[in-house]
Amino acid sequence: DPVAPPAAPPAGKPPAPPRTRPWRWFLGLCLLLAAILRFSFPQDIEYKGDERYMVAALEQYRSRGVIPAVGMGSSAGVPNPGLSVWLFLFLGRLFHADGPVGLARLVAALNLLALLILALALRAVVPQAERPVWNWTTALFSVNVFAVLFARKIWAQSIAPFFAVLLI
Repeated sequence: DPVAPPAAPPAGKPPAPPRTRPWRWFLGLCLLLAAILRFSFPQDIEYKGDERYMVAALEQYRSRGVIPAVGMGSSAGVPNPGLSVWLFLFLGRLFHADGPVGLARLVAALNLLALLILALALRAVVPQAERPVWNWTTALFSVNVFAVLFARKIWAQSIAPFFAVLLI
């Protein structure tokens, strides 16, 4: 039995607008929960060699004005380009982020800002018929356990979403 197409609205009556209000509430609730999850327990961060390197580079820059020419070494022993370190130096100075907790908060804030920009850009860029998929994706990603965990890491990869959504 084939599914019948939806009936056309009666003559002279405009079609009903799509129901976007529940989505706005749901997405807003998910983004609020994302902020709570990212900023709760700020000292609960991973702080190993990679993160220690970024914090040390920031402290060295602040105390002596030294900007590293290259980034931290890779597992193969080859130094990475310095762009990731330079980004953290610039952002740390711009937002006065001190120490590992301050940098982790900065990363979390940029991650949350990326989600907000994405949610707003959806309304301007994505056609109405495709928005539910994008809204679900944004809402679920915002509260995803791994997304929250990686939003607290002092890595260049963790600030990449912010710069990626600026390209939309």
